[in-house]
Amino acid sequence: DPYPDLARSSHSAAARRSRALARLPNRRSMSYSDIADLHLLMHVIEPQPEGPLKRVYMCSTGAQRFNENCTIMPNKKQLKATQGKAKPQIKNRCAVLFGTVNKERVDQSVNGKARTSLSTPLYEMKVCEVAKVHAIWEPPQTGTVNVYDPSKLIQGKDFERALEIAEALGLRVVGWIYSYADDRQNGGDENGSGEDSLPVFARDIVHGAKGQIDNMQKFGREDGQKYLTLALDAKSGATEAFQLSNVSIQMVAEGVLEIPGTGDFKRFVKTHESISIDNKETKELDSVLCLVNTAMLSHEGRFSGKVGANSVKKVGGLTVKKKKAILAKIDIGDDGDIIDELCDFNAIMALDRSLSKEEMAYLCTLVTKYSKGIRKGIKMDNNLKLVLKTALAS
Repeated sequence: DPYPDLARSSHSAAARRSRALARLPNRRSMSYSDIADLHLLMHVIEPQPEGPLKRVYMCSTGAQRFNENCTIMPNKKQLKATQGKAKPQIKNRCAVLFGTVNKERVDQSVNGKARTSLSTPLYEMKVCEVAKVHAIWEPPQTGTVNVYDPSKLIQGKDFERALEIAEALGLRVVGWIYSYADDRQNGGDENGSGEDSLPVFARDIVHGAKGQIDNMQKFGREDGQKYLTLALDAKSGATEAFQLSNVSIQMVAEGVLEIPGTGDFKRFVKTHESISIDNKETKELDSVLCLVNTAMLSHEGRFSGKVGANSVKKVGGLTVKKKKAILAKIDIGDDGDIIDELCDFNAIMALDRSLSKEEMAYLCTLVTKYSKGIRKGIKMDNNLKLVLKTALAS
């Protein structure tokens, strides 16, 4: 059982009991104790103030590249047909966040302050767990201006291989990111967000919960619940980070929430069974009650690649520019520069098509050491250089 045990043993027992009582010919009125017992079997929805992660360090290079991949620039033919008036189109996408979970002091300001004998000892200061995103991997997908494509977000051969390579690099799944291009942040009434702006709707909660459930099945309840949901506005690039509440994860696992249709984008989600909010029975849930706000800071991921350069095409292969850059470093002969050019998770995923598992394991070992600062005397085997040249020349 990888799910949080916040609700009672069987939520559906409340509905079954209610239907059974309704079928009795001489049904008596329920007592207050019966009503209380029935209420205990429902999911009680309350705001969750904190999640297992205190904050997330998002890779700025990867986030910028993900935002750029959501924008389709017009080609020469389109510009010519519209006399240069063709505008960029947005296709929403989603991606997996690979990184690490670390412990650090809650108060980071102490690092820049002068310390005296009267200062609180560092070992007595509170620590917290944080997630650091080092790579963003976009699975094969076909998104539209209305919705992203999550069909291969937590399943498929590409995803399983990405998990293996991430493990070889010392990384794990720490969450996911998706983009949106509608007016949900403008408080439009059409999508149910008239009261307050909210970047996470019912559909996003369901997919985020499914990702966390998969993570909990792989890593266990304690480690698997350290999972983030990031929402990116494809038009402005603004990004917000959340964690999903424990009770929302369990409701998705039990099938209590109705999965919205492809074109149904609303802040409020319907439930198959009754739930309790503020001691009131209802079948409608506000998405904001499923979210835990999470602080987000910026940093440079160890496997994000070069700033301003997209190393892979959307179909998964290396770009011509990236191939030439790696070949140029191999011709120069500096092993450190070659490995530095290969400190890119997406480039390693693209090379996986041409290298054997043994060669990939050796490459991941070199890249991991280099990214951690172990660079003195690092060497790359000549056989691997030859294999890389052959693969990149084709």
